[in-house]
Amino acid sequence: MTNPKTMPIQTRSDLRDRLNRAAPDTLPESVATRARALLAPDPDTPLPQQLDDLRAGAVSVRIAVNARADLPAFDTPLACAPGCAFCCLIPDGDGGLITQAEAERMHSALAPLAGQPDGRAWHPDACAALDPETRLCRAYDARPNICRTFFSFDAAACEIIADGGDADGSAITGDHLDYLATLAMARAAVGDVPTYALQQLTIATVEGADCATALAAARHDDAELDATCDDFFYDID
Repeated sequence: MTNPKTMPIQTRSDLRDRLNRAAPDTLPESVATRARALLAPDPDTPLPQQLDDLRAGAVSVRIAVNARADLPAFDTPLACAPGCAFCCLIPDGDGGLITQAEAERMHSALAPLAGQPDGRAWHPDACAALDPETRLCRAYDARPNICRTFFSFDAAACEIIADGGDADGSAITGDHLDYLATLAMARAAVGDVPTYALQQLTIATVEGADCATALAAARHDDAELDATCDDFFYDID
């Protein structure tokens, strides 16, 4: 019997069927159902472009942007301010999961700065995208979803967390859940959907690597997306 997952995707109906059949182990059914709906094929975009965008994570990024635009305003003022940068300290060396589309955009933004002092001149665990003097992101407009979704009501809590401690006061906005869920669903439906370590990508870029080399240095193994989804969705029914 032919395995439907190995059949080529030649029509939007094929893609819709793949999405309907996909059931990532890391997603609760309620999350998977939402992800399928969010990834419904676009009748106005050529199918090859849709497949490329799914594999590069561009669709998941757009979904997160749209969801974030609909979020209500915070009732409590945020503590986030230019130059705070405690959320940009990365003691585990990964920096968070990003898509191919985001990695390529970060490389384009940082490549002209190769060879200049980077965030690690301020702190050894700092993201290499930072300016070490101002602690501002030098690729702010190109920053990935993980950076756009983090928020804090308490900068002191961020400092504690960055130092390896545990404190309340920071979290991520809900659109990041749609981002992760649709990435997992896209991988289950269409195959290879690579993810990358933000910090490894930024380090390789500021040290002069071309885009292909930087992406190769930063690419996760496939288990990383599963583990990240497990962390975020483990308590959702």
